[in-house]
Amino acid sequence: MDFDEFWENTKKLLSKDFELETISKTKFKTGFDGTGGVIVVTPSSTNMPRDVSKGDFKKVYLRMHELKRKYEDIYRPALYQRITRNSSYILPIIKAVHTEGGKQKTLEKQKK
Repeated sequence: MDFDEFWENTKKLLSKDFELETISKTKFKTGFDGTGGVIVVTPSSTNMPRDVSKGDFKKVYLRMHELKRKYEDIYRPALYQRITRNSSYILPIIKAVHTEGGKQKTLEKQKK
């Protein structure tokens, strides 16, 4: 799948807010802000929203593809730092898109 198709899938998945967690089990909320065209990440620890631009997201996505050629499991902890220092929030989003939500629950479903 090329990046533009993956970005569209990411926007669809994040049209509903998700709660994900980093590899260190830090929970964060994430969603897509269509007006700004950015992914918004809100760590539970600070409740301060952070924007992830399409460009930043693409850098991590492309780096993951490079590493995928060498390693079978690109989501293992040791590879996070090889991808980027700021990937702790981006990688769980990418993994959720790859698994179409996987085990992650939307905030909407959790409220029911």
